[in-house]
Amino acid sequence: MNLPLMSKRPLTQHEKIRKIVLGAFFVAIAIWLGISKIGFIPLPLPIAAAQFFHIPIILAGIFVGPEIGFLCGIVFGFYAFLTYGSLFPWFVLIPARPFIGLTSYYAFMYVYSVINRKVAPIENPKKMNLIEYILIFLFLSPLVAIVNHMVRKKYVNLKYLIIPSVIAGIIGSLTNSVGTLGLGYYFKVFGKTIAVNNAAIISSIPVVIIEALIAAILVPMLVVPLYNYLHQ
Repeated sequence: MNLPLMSKRPLTQHEKIRKIVLGAFFVAIAIWLGISKIGFIPLPLPIAAAQFFHIPIILAGIFVGPEIGFLCGIVFGFYAFLTYGSLFPWFVLIPARPFIGLTSYYAFMYVYSVINRKVAPIENPKKMNLIEYILIFLFLSPLVAIVNHMVRKKYVNLKYLIIPSVIAGIIGSLTNSVGTLGLGYYFKVFGKTIAVNNAAIISSIPVVIIEALIAAILVPMLVVPLYNYLHQ
């Protein structure tokens, strides 16, 4: 099983066009999440908000590579500053965000390469069209989607995609959370004393865990159908 959009070999013209379009798609989603502010969930905590803005950044890193992931992360940081710049300085809100796509990409590729040494794909897999994937994602549970892939025998084992996606989702989410909170703690943006900043970090831990768990669930749910459609 190869990863043509992510490989180091020269891409074909068709793959180049597909990569450009997909990259533009993820950048557009990031801009939309920023303009609409849907990517930010206000909370009555010192960190001000939880977020799922990082999900498309993680996906951009996985599907289009670290460069586009980095660009989408810059968009994330820019809108984070526009939204919460009155509460926190730019050097806390922006720097960690571009690295979400990078860490997600390298985490996915590393875990994928380890698993790929042990599992081989079935030849001539049966293809699915885009409508089928959309219906599966919108109306069926992830379990049904997985069973559907197994029945169609697209791959011997979905750990090809699921395990790397889970790890990439968690790593990308923690890059965002730990990086931003770490900068906030270092520059004492939550208060003038260490005690206040400690309290802010402690109160944020459940949010960090929940965001990582959500990423670990949503990223595979999106990667499996989208990857198979793009690479069929």
